[in-house]
Amino acid sequence: MNSNAQAANVFGNDNIVVQAIDSVVNVGGPRPYLRLTRYESQTALEMQRDSETAWLSAYRADVVPLIGREGAKAELRSWLDAEAPVSVRVLTGAGGRGKTRLALELAREIAKEGWLAGFSTAENFDRFRKQNGVEDWRWDKPVLIILDYAASRADQLRAWIRELVTASLENRPKLRLLLLERQANRAIGWLNTIFGFGDDPKSRAAIALLDPPEPVELPALDETEFRRQVFGALLKRVNVALEAPAKGADPEFDRQLGDSKWAGDPLYLMMAGLEAAKLGVREALMLPRGELAISRARFELDRVGRMGASRGIEDRRTPSGFFVRHMAVSATLLQGMKEDDALLLAHDECSAIFSKASPGETIDVLKDALPGSKVCDDGTPVQRSSFDDIAPIRPDAVGEAAILEWFGGTKG
Repeated sequence: MNSNAQAANVFGNDNIVVQAIDSVVNVGGPRPYLRLTRYESQTALEMQRDSETAWLSAYRADVVPLIGREGAKAELRSWLDAEAPVSVRVLTGAGGRGKTRLALELAREIAKEGWLAGFSTAENFDRFRKQNGVEDWRWDKPVLIILDYAASRADQLRAWIRELVTASLENRPKLRLLLLERQANRAIGWLNTIFGFGDDPKSRAAIALLDPPEPVELPALDETEFRRQVFGALLKRVNVALEAPAKGADPEFDRQLGDSKWAGDPLYLMMAGLEAAKLGVREALMLPRGELAISRARFELDRVGRMGASRGIEDRRTPSGFFVRHMAVSATLLQGMKEDDALLLAHDECSAIFSKASPGETIDVLKDALPGSKVCDDGTPVQRSSFDDIAPIRPDAVGEAAILEWFGGTKG
């Protein structure tokens, strides 16, 4: 084994080589392969974003460690350790609950124990499926595939699950599939599309892969001290001299922190921590969750607008960098854009809203302000200067607030 790759065994015909290169896992090589993005590569990308909002990213363990999720992680470890050769789990929770973060930490831990674990994009997952049948797929280590936004992949997953239930996988290491989504119901919607009603043999076999049979909801962050740690981490990140009041030091703060509105989603506590550096700790906790998201969305739109104005793009228009802001929200609405698609859209939008901004210069700004990610064909990450995708405004709650603010609000 060298510093860049894990060893891989090859066996059978039409093999799939399992290899880990840097922070990307390739299940494949010159023959079919599945690329799984690990924790480290996305963390490195997120750390390049010079913005307070980037501190809210699920990938930023350097900002807030995983807090209060030991029980949930232990349940997932038990699922991984079960004897079943193939198993699927559905993990649900509202946006900001911490599903992605928990999955990231799980993948990071088990990768050190010999698992091949990471996230698969829809594009890579689909390409992998088309390259060969499941009977010919091979891997020599246990594999955990994590798929975020599972509802958007329902048809893709239905086809793959139907292949898995008819394949002979007894002599292969474990395969685990973790599906992340805000909501799920086996009787209706996307989960039913994948597994069906159980009214035919294939559907029953597919349902049998689920462990447990029903979706598992990530529980709320109930412990007040856990909430204090999350809130305090962001407060201190903004200003190292600031700290959340210790238990009992400020009874009113303790009372506010114990309010049920802070139980569900750590993301909003993190937003409140950012606001507290400017408003004060009590004042920040008095803000409604929606207002926290809007405030953070305005901050992010101001950031990208200033970046555009600093390069002469609508620097005298109000708000400054108007068209850069507009395209940032458009990229968010489309959940990210390829550069060529963004250029075409920018030309159309310039005409539609009578902007005199340069589409090309606008896209260049957005590539710096909202850098996407890309990996080479051999699985190695490319350098920052080679990224050619524009990411949406993240996290989702902030991106959704930016869309509402821009298209339905005051535009600054």
